[in-house]
Amino acid sequence: MKILITGATGSIGKEIVEQLIKNNELILFDRNEEKAFYLEKELREKYPDSKFHICLGSITDKNRVREVLTQHQPHTVYHTAANKHVPLGESNIEEFVHNNVWGTINMVCQSTLCGVKTFVFISTDKAVYPESVMGMTKRLCEKYILGISSRYSTKFIICRFGNIIGSSGSVYEIFEKQSKDGKITVTHPDMERYFIEREKAVRHLINCSRMESGLYIFDMGAPVKIMDVAKSFDCPIEITGLRPGEKIEERLLYDYETTRTTIYHDILKVTSLYNYSSDVLDIYLIASEKSITKEELKRLTQ
Repeated sequence: MKILITGATGSIGKEIVEQLIKNNELILFDRNEEKAFYLEKELREKYPDSKFHICLGSITDKNRVREVLTQHQPHTVYHTAANKHVPLGESNIEEFVHNNVWGTINMVCQSTLCGVKTFVFISTDKAVYPESVMGMTKRLCEKYILGISSRYSTKFIICRFGNIIGSSGSVYEIFEKQSKDGKITVTHPDMERYFIEREKAVRHLINCSRMESGLYIFDMGAPVKIMDVAKSFDCPIEITGLRPGEKIEERLLYDYETTRTTIYHDILKVTSLYNYSSDVLDIYLIASEKSITKEELKRLTQ
């Protein structure tokens, strides 16, 4: 099967590559030339008989995305590319909207035009009652995809889950680096987050791609206290205060969402009576705006 992965050099993207490269032809789409160079080198050495293609480009570039999709004709797209760091989003609103929302709309539209059969979008628990720009952009993507999914033959899968243990910029990585300097910083003593191992999250993504269209969440277990993670490093801890966009705790569901079981015991399908199609045009217009405020984003995220 031909499979295209956006953000192929990122933490989730690389794990998807690892789990799918042996039995599929992969199209690895990424805008970071240096990371793409080293990924190609690593894969050539590790999987010399595999079939894959490195395609440089941005998900926001309509012509480039269409060119890659037309040339390779993938059956499935795993869309992992996104700006994800919460503090950066608060001071770079337009870029987060352009890359996360407009880039996703572009990938969705071009995929439907080019005959992609299955489109998998990676969301986050930060999209539930979001306070951060990053979470808001992910929620707008959720709503857009759910709003247009019934119009096309492409099957759209949305996977909403928590933090990946060990991903780039994760709290585990940050604390490990800080511990070497002699002090760990925690923004709030009561902060907690959902965590999932990267290999497990990607295995769930792949399983979700085999199911019907819709929004899915994973069984994340109980949330983890960030202070407990910090204490495990046996290092002095400083409380610095919440940063803009941060919440003390995250949720996996809105109050108006319910779940039902699937054939996989640790994957649940989310159902809602919300009319997502009513917001599609507004989301498209916001994504195409050159200037946008956080307040305008939040208006459409609930």
